[in-house]
Amino acid sequence: MADNSESELVHCLQFQDDSKIIAVIPFSKVHFVPRVGERVTLPGEGGVGGILYEVVAVGYRYAEVTEKAEQPGQAKLTKVSVKVQYVYRSNLATKSDRTLPVIPERR
Repeated sequence: MADNSESELVHCLQFQDDSKIIAVIPFSKVHFVPRVGERVTLPGEGGVGGILYEVVAVGYRYAEVTEKAEQPGQAKLTKVSVKVQYVYRSNLATKSDRTLPVIPERR
């Protein structure tokens, strides 16, 4: 996922640690936005097992206004960035309410 340009990653929930993007989920598949302190399980490499992360920060990005509006309007959310910290890796297949679907890596 790290080879995707920043401009391509819009209308999504993006999980990242200090060095790379871990997972990207389109808004249409998002059921919740995790809060700081919550733990989430993301699929392991190749879809085997799961990796438990703790959320350390959540940021919201909105579309820039390109023209002067006559009156205030609704802000348009374009991306939610969730910074996570590694907690635990399980090599077993896991099923959790908090496991999120991930966009497959483009090749």
